[in-house]
Amino acid sequence: MISEQRRLELEKLAAAVNAAHDRYYCEMDEADFADEFAEFADDDGEDEAYTAWYRAILRQREIGFDAFAAEVRQAFDNAAPTGEELHELMAHYNYDDGAGLPAWVVAHPACTLATAQQVYWLCHPADFYQDHGSPQNAPEGIGYDIAQLIVAIEEKARSGGFVESPGQTAELRGDESIAEAIAYAPLDKIPAALWQGLA
Repeated sequence: MISEQRRLELEKLAAAVNAAHDRYYCEMDEADFADEFAEFADDDGEDEAYTAWYRAILRQREIGFDAFAAEVRQAFDNAAPTGEELHELMAHYNYDDGAGLPAWVVAHPACTLATAQQVYWLCHPADFYQDHGSPQNAPEGIGYDIAQLIVAIEEKARSGGFVESPGQTAELRGDESIAEAIAYAPLDKIPAALWQGLA
């Protein structure tokens, strides 16, 4: 069980990871940035994860995109998240925030198969197979980062790189969005580890 304090630490770390994968605010000119975040002059810090994201953006603007990404990567590695914690991060993830955090989660050695399955199916791989023949063929542009995430999950699943987690996998069986995604997928092209036990 994850304590509330640890959960908050992980949410703040996730906010920093999201910032580390987004150049938008880093490249915004000073006047526009000041206008965009004028509300933070009176920030009371009540929403700690949002405040952490804002502070991450400030740090990114201070030291630069690449230096900040390296700093956050070190913080992510130093946090030593467990498989349970990584699963919890993805259970509440907003995919509008991009593929940065999910990519780091599925690449982590503690990532469980259930976490990988959840991320994979919520990325709707069938769309990439239908539109491009394979996620590997997706062109750069909108959705490219998700396509690359799908490819990375498939490759790690083929090599047996995810930690088994029968309890977590059992929880996914009742998820209607996952069941629907599987129903439309070309399962003959997808590693069996990603759908067996769920379909």
